[in-house]
Amino acid sequence: MVLIPGPGLNPKHLKYGEENLILEGSIDHRGKEVKSVSAQKIKDGLARFKEEKITLGHQISGNLNYHRRILTAYYNTAVSSVHQNFINSIETSLKERDIEAELYLLKSDGGTAALENSRKIPIETVNSGPAASIMGSLLLNQSSETGIALDIEGIVEYNPEIVTDREIKRAHICVPDVDSVASEPHKISAGGAVKAADLVLEGIVDKGFALVRPPGHHAHRVVHDPNVLHISLHQDGGTLFPGSGFVNEFGGPTAYARTLNIPLPPGTFDQGLLYVINDFVLPVLNDFQPDLVINAAGQDNHYFDPLTNMNISARGYAEMNELLDPDLSILQGGYSIESALPYINVGLILAVAGLDYSFVEEPDYDPDLLKEDPSLTSEIKETVAQLKKIWESRESRDLKEVYGDFSKFYSREKNIFYDTAGINESQTEKVRVCPDCQGYPIIESKAAKSRFSSSQVMAVSIPKLVCDHCHQEAREKYEGLKKEHDHVYLQDLKEDEYLSS
Repeated sequence: MVLIPGPGLNPKHLKYGEENLILEGSIDHRGKEVKSVSAQKIKDGLARFKEEKITLGHQISGNLNYHRRILTAYYNTAVSSVHQNFINSIETSLKERDIEAELYLLKSDGGTAALENSRKIPIETVNSGPAASIMGSLLLNQSSETGIALDIEGIVEYNPEIVTDREIKRAHICVPDVDSVASEPHKISAGGAVKAADLVLEGIVDKGFALVRPPGHHAHRVVHDPNVLHISLHQDGGTLFPGSGFVNEFGGPTAYARTLNIPLPPGTFDQGLLYVINDFVLPVLNDFQPDLVINAAGQDNHYFDPLTNMNISARGYAEMNELLDPDLSILQGGYSIESALPYINVGLILAVAGLDYSFVEEPDYDPDLLKEDPSLTSEIKETVAQLKKIWESRESRDLKEVYGDFSKFYSREKNIFYDTAGINESQTEKVRVCPDCQGYPIIESKAAKSRFSSSQVMAVSIPKLVCDHCHQEAREKYEGLKKEHDHVYLQDLKEDEYLSS
């Protein structure tokens, strides 16, 4: 391989193959020559290698960075002879059968390429897939001298779609509007999740994994929905921001025990996590019989994550996903970019695909150091025992004992501090309790820091499966609130209509 690294790049990190020739020479970002290249050294190098096939990196793609362009150029030449034999074999077979037809290759991005045209750049037939595979294997084998990259049949990559404002409004009440709170990266990330869900629901793929950032957070919008079971495993809220997610936070009166918080003590290992899954989560899922299982694949409980105090390994995450067998997984939190996320995600994908993940482990993984203290196990078992009582009483529990005396409306208050935006919110939620449907919430929000001169915002959220009586009543509430307040929002999922004043 002949390399011209340019200024600031260490050629030792860019060598591939058995022989490498490093040439000096560069231009700046304006195209001005900084240091000239020796023509004689280029001639000497070409005479030294005498290759039949030469790939020029700059002709591959202008969209690749230098490192990926090197890999792509290298493998383009490496696979050239195999690819030529492949094409020749196909053409010979067709000729023997007197078949005359235009031949095309289906690329991994869904596009096509004329078979004959692929002779020059065979790597394009797989849309630079080998380059991406090698980059991944290099990351996963930082502590090893050798590694093997395999393209696994059955795992297909799709590109995300940008969600529309209407799709965002179905999930969020955006104050003051969508563009003020949702950037393009947010829309691409959400679009990746929607794309993965569509692929699963339409039967195009069996399982989906949305590898997206930034992640979503929490499930306040389904806390009153009896049709959604939300199970959350996380570090105990008494030891970690935002100080919530306790056992006694189990949904509103229209959805009692449809939210199950499982706070785990700091230091929980794989054993504790898998005990909870096997002894509680799987039996609950068997009772509930969901149509769709979605894993909000948070990874900040990894032992290397800087924000939490947990000890879950990549293999523990993989085994959890094998047990859950989710239809759809969506990447959530996790902040150890190099030491945790690559290993967790590889294990997760393999587990969901039904493939062997036993070889996936972090460079510093030592099972002897990741053994749970008996006191932690005892604490976890006590938490599970409490949750079992809540779940088993879901049909018989007197809700007034849980939520107090309420008639048509149930009210709850909470305070939320949004650390990234510096907003301290005080929220009052009044939920219509209806015998025929899940009702609807009216939300009053007051904030110490606000985008408005007035810090008060009112919102009426109407679920999709609300009864006709509650739907009409909620619309009337919205019209009445508009007369009394400056900033009032309506989220009507039944009519797919979103209004504000």
